[in-house]
Amino acid sequence: MGGFNSGFQGRAKDTTASRFRLEATKWARLTPGTTVTALFQRHGVPAGSLEVKPQSDALGLSYAHEAHGRAWQQDVAMENTPCHFGGSRPWLVCPDCGRRCGVLFMEPTAGFACVECSNLNYPSTREEPLERRFHKAHALRARLGWPPGLDMGQGTRPRYMHKTTFDRLVTAYERSMGQALSSLKAKLGGLPEGAWP
Repeated sequence: MGGFNSGFQGRAKDTTASRFRLEATKWARLTPGTTVTALFQRHGVPAGSLEVKPQSDALGLSYAHEAHGRAWQQDVAMENTPCHFGGSRPWLVCPDCGRRCGVLFMEPTAGFACVECSNLNYPSTREEPLERRFHKAHALRARLGWPPGLDMGQGTRPRYMHKTTFDRLVTAYERSMGQALSSLKAKLGGLPEGAWP
C-alpha cells in the first residue's frame, strides 16, 4: 500500500469558480422580449459574448467566442414554484438531466448545465480543514454583523436579532475559532509556552 506511483493519477475536476454562472433569481426579473448581452474577458482580452433573450417560460441563449470562432444557441427552460408565504421562486431546468437548479454553469463548447452534468466541484472541496475552519469563523462574524478580521474581538448584538439567535451564533463562532486556533497550533507545533493565547 502506498507504493511507487500510488494515489490519484488523473486530472482534478474544475471548480464552479472558473465558470460563468447563470442564476435563476437574476435572469427571472427580466421582462420577456428584452435582450441582454454579457461580455466575457480572460486576462483582459475579450473572450466571448452571451446574448440572453428572456421568454415567458425559458431563456434563449446565444454564445459566441471571438478567438476560437465557436458559437451555439440554447434554450433553457424556467419553472416557478410557489413559496409558503406568497410569491414564487424561479428555477432553471438543466438541459441535460432535467433537474431544477438555482444556478447553471457554462461549458464554452457545450452550453449551460448543472454542477453534476458539468462535472464540477465547489471551491470549498479543495480547502484544507484549517482553511475551512477559518472561513466558517469569518462567515459567522459576517452573519453577526461584526467587522471582518478575527483579531477584532467580539461585537455587540445587532439590532432586531433575537437574543437566542445571537447566543447560538456566538457559541458557534467561539467553537469554530477554538477549533481553528487549536488546528493552527497543532500545525505550527512546538511553540514555546505563552507564545499563543
